[in-house]
Amino acid sequence: MTPFPLPATAFTLPFVAPFRGQEQRQGMIVQGPAAGEFAPFPDYTPEQDARWLVAAVEAAVDPATGPGTALPVNAVLPDVPDADLAEEALALLRRTGCTTVKMKVGGRSTGAELARVTTVQRAAGGDLRLRLDGNGRYDVAAARELLVALSWAEAPVEYVEQPCPTFAQMVQLKADSAIPLAVDETLRRDRRFGDLADAADVAIVKVAPLGGAVAVAELVGSLGLPVVVSGAAESSIGASRDAVVAAALASGDRAHGLGTGTLLAADLTADPMLPTAGAVVAARRPVDPGLLAAAESATPPTERREWQERLESAWATALAGELVPATTLAALDAVA
Repeated sequence: MTPFPLPATAFTLPFVAPFRGQEQRQGMIVQGPAAGEFAPFPDYTPEQDARWLVAAVEAAVDPATGPGTALPVNAVLPDVPDADLAEEALALLRRTGCTTVKMKVGGRSTGAELARVTTVQRAAGGDLRLRLDGNGRYDVAAARELLVALSWAEAPVEYVEQPCPTFAQMVQLKADSAIPLAVDETLRRDRRFGDLADAADVAIVKVAPLGGAVAVAELVGSLGLPVVVSGAAESSIGASRDAVVAAALASGDRAHGLGTGTLLAADLTADPMLPTAGAVVAARRPVDPGLLAAAESATPPTERREWQERLESAWATALAGELVPATTLAALDAVA
């Protein structure tokens, strides 16, 4: 097996509040002329890991920093208890200046979800657009019930993201939905890129799971839907690369899903990518060696070894599947 050719350091960063059932964010920083982030979630398959690593290597061998322009983003509301929701929402809106907020739904009754939406709406006290993310937790009947309730309540919902897990269910749901729908897992997990307009109104594009900036640039023009570039709760190393990709798409004034830096209690750069006045600066952040060393020390030795093994397996899968673009291989040869 061909060993991975670049230095890689495992990291552990704490979340402000649990996210996707996890208390902390783990991954590896891959370093070349720049830095890339390899941080697939625990439930990813080897091929999905491979695409994430291809994206990390692509970033590591490309020293370009990005345009440095302001990019509108949505804030991300942690999945906090009901009693803390109004206070958390108000603090988040004041801190970020965002008028678009993303929050998770699913796992509660329709009435309970509607009450949480209403709480956030009241806390905002003005102009607000909500993006609700179901992460495939609903069947068609339950999703339809939620959409009808939101419509009747005239909730300020821009779209509901991936309420149902399968493409067929999303098609069925969209046929009579009064609220726009978005797809995420359909793209990054199922890699279903055709006929998306039958299932959704918006495509959520995540750079790392799809294989990097070049792969995304080639993909978005063929989707036939408006695109929102969204993060995957990465550190500012990965998230700032996503912001540069989003800025290059010139996708109008729609806010991108890149306000995820507020989910982390610590970061790997001295200049974290956090929203200010509803926007982030679309420029890549450099790794702070001291912060990376601290995040590596927070990772137990057994987990560091597991991450190294996962990285090596992902690299072998990427090479065997010919997933690494020739341009990335050429740049890698020049720096490795």
